[in-house]
Amino acid sequence: MDITNFGKYLKWAREKINMSQQDLADAIDCALSTISRIETGRHYPSITIFKALEEIFEEFGIQYDEIYMEHIFKFKRARRELLNAIKNGRAEEIEKKLQKFKEYMDNPESEGELDCSKEDKQYYVLAHLISVRKQGLSVEQFLDEAIAIFEINKKFPKIEDISIIKLSNIEFEILYSIGRAHMIAGDKKTAEEIFRGLLANKTNDHSPYVHEKYMELSSALARLCLHRKDYETTSECLGYVFSKYISTTDTRMLFKSLFLQIELCETVGDKKGAMLTNAFLKATENLMSYMYSHYRMRGNNV
Repeated sequence: MDITNFGKYLKWAREKINMSQQDLADAIDCALSTISRIETGRHYPSITIFKALEEIFEEFGIQYDEIYMEHIFKFKRARRELLNAIKNGRAEEIEKKLQKFKEYMDNPESEGELDCSKEDKQYYVLAHLISVRKQGLSVEQFLDEAIAIFEINKKFPKIEDISIIKLSNIEFEILYSIGRAHMIAGDKKTAEEIFRGLLANKTNDHSPYVHEKYMELSSALARLCLHRKDYETTSECLGYVFSKYISTTDTRMLFKSLFLQIELCETVGDKKGAMLTNAFLKATENLMSYMYSHYRMRGNNV
C-alpha cells in the first residue's frame, strides 16, 4: 500500500468515527502536524503511532489488520492467522501458523523497526500451549501455564474484575480457554463466572471478533445453565446465538444452490435426491420461521 493511499485511508477512518485531526492527535498523544502529514501522504506512521491508531480504531469496530494495514506490517497478519488457528484448535493448523509467526518474530518485516511485544509473546506461547495440550497435557498444568501466559502482560485479574478490565483479543482468548479448562475439569461454577465476566466485558464491543466470541460464550454458558436446570438463562443464551446468527448470516446463496440441486436431481431422474432436498428445505423453512419469531427480539443482553 503506497503512502498516498495510506493517508487517504486514515482520513476516511477518522471521519467515519467523527474525529477531527486534533481529536485524533490528542487521543494518541502526538502533534496535529503529524496527523496532517500522514493524511496528506507526506509521512508514514512510526510503529508506535501505528499501534496507537490501531487501538483507537479497533474500539470503533474498524479492523486495520483486516483491511489495508496488513500490507504494511505483515507481522500483524501472521498474528491474526495464528489467533484464528488457536480458535479452531486443530494441531496441524496451529503448528503451521506458529512456524510462520516465529519466522516474523525472528526476522520481522516492516516499513520500520518492529520489536516483538509482550502481546506477541502471548500469541506465540498460547499457540504452543494449545498444541501441547492436544498431546496430553493435564487440565491442571494447562491452567497454570495459561495464567502464566496472561501474566506476561499484566497481573491475572480476580474473576469479579473480568467484566471491567480492558482486554486485548489474545487476553480475551486466554480467559476463554481458562474458562473452558475449568468446565472440562468439572469446576462449572468457576467456568460460569469467567464466561459471565467475559460476556459483560464491553471494552471493545464494536469489534466483529468480540461479537463472534460472545456467540461462543453464550453457547458454552447455555450448556452450563442447562446442566444446573436454569432453563430461563439457557433460553436467553440460545436466544442471543440464534438472533445474532439470523441477523448476520446470508443464506440466500445456499438456498439458491439447493433449488438448483432439486432441478438437477429431477433432470437426471434422481427422485430420492429431489425428495430429500425438498424435505430439507421445508424443514429448514419451518425451523427458521420458528427461530425468527421466537428469538428475534431476545438475547441482546445475556
